[in-house]
Amino acid sequence: MGERVYPGWGIALVRVVLGIVFLVHGWEKLFGDAGVTGFAAMLGMEGFPAAGVLAWGVTLVELLGGLLLLMGWLTRWVAAVLFLEMLVALFAVHVEYGFFVFRPAGEWGYEYNLVLLAGLGCLVLAGGGKLAMDDWIVRRAGVV
Repeated sequence: MGERVYPGWGIALVRVVLGIVFLVHGWEKLFGDAGVTGFAAMLGMEGFPAAGVLAWGVTLVELLGGLLLLMGWLTRWVAAVLFLEMLVALFAVHVEYGFFVFRPAGEWGYEYNLVLLAGLGCLVLAGGGKLAMDDWIVRRAGVV
């Protein structure tokens, strides 16, 4: 009996979930209790230069990137930018705390970053999957 496979739908699920994750993280940075100012202070404590500008950049990349992933618009490019952001976060902040996310002293390890990087890497390689604007535009143009 032939096996039915739906890789386009699996990739769409990854894209939508990652879109929600990044949209919510960007929203929290923008409208949360600490806001962009609090995020900038944290980046400054971690030793990042121009922490205020960087905080706004990261916030907008996550907020708009999450929204674009949800829509499936420019999926590979957006996923690549978010991949680079997560790579910086992993090596600049999280790697020193070890693998596990939840530690007794409240430090955040890098396991969560690895999961996000894996999903973003899939989107860079495979595109947005089903129900993505990218897919719709390609089909409408008759390329496929």
